Amino acid sequence: MRLAARLKLRFRAIAWNTSSCRSVISFSLSKGSQLRIGPYNKNGGRTSLSRRECAMASGMTAAELREGVRLTFNRVAETPTAKFRFLVGPELARQVGYSEDVLAGLPPHASDSFAGLADLHPVLSLQPGERVLDLGSGGGMDAVLAARAVVPGGVVKGLDLAESMILRARRLASVVGLTNVEFTEGDAEAMPFAAETFDAAIVNGFFNLCPDKGRVAAEVFRVLRRGGRAAVAEITFPQPLPRTEMHTIDDWFR
Repeated sequence: MRLAARLKLRFRAIAWNTSSCRSVISFSLSKGSQLRIGPYNKNGGRTSLSRRECAMASGMTAAELREGVRLTFNRVAETPTAKFRFLVGPELARQVGYSEDVLAGLPPHASDSFAGLADLHPVLSLQPGERVLDLGSGGGMDAVLAARAVVPGGVVKGLDLAESMILRARRLASVVGLTNVEFTEGDAEAMPFAAETFDAAIVNGFFNLCPDKGRVAAEVFRVLRRGGRAAVAEITFPQPLPRTEMHTIDDWFR
């Protein structure tokens, strides 16, 4: 059965708007139900060209885009206070819904390289003993919060393309003394996990960075156990994105 016929989508909320008038949606996916999947807005209309289509139109290959994303987020991990064309850090975490109590319960540097789009933990309601995937785990903040929620007996696996983010996340896990969370450098289009490994997945602002979103969605579905769930926060464009908007990797992060 096709992926599109076996997922259920429940839109949770429009979380916030950026200065470029992009909206951020957060929603949950449940393995075992039905949904038509595609680059659509919440009313069913197509929101924009896919990033892969934009890449083709601009002359960038999928490999070039992945490398650009990897290098960009390595810079975020290494110098999070530098100026980027997108928001990063603790103030962003506050804006997208992480409470002061949650942030205060983490080391001060835990959110320095945060670049997510919503606090998805209330959506997932993780339970002790669950196995969790954090896809695009970045500096590890979401993974650490998840790892705390699933003790005793649960584990969290973070996957990210940027090696500097992986190192940063491992340092964070070490500082907070967690042994039930691991971080792996890898490709979301070919995850290094067996089928039906996880009870839940966190995908916080990651799909927009992927050239082949359908393949990544299929991989998320593959590694979730039947009855498993994913919480997703993502950027959508309210109007079609002109093909002329994308020329270089810098345009990707406007």
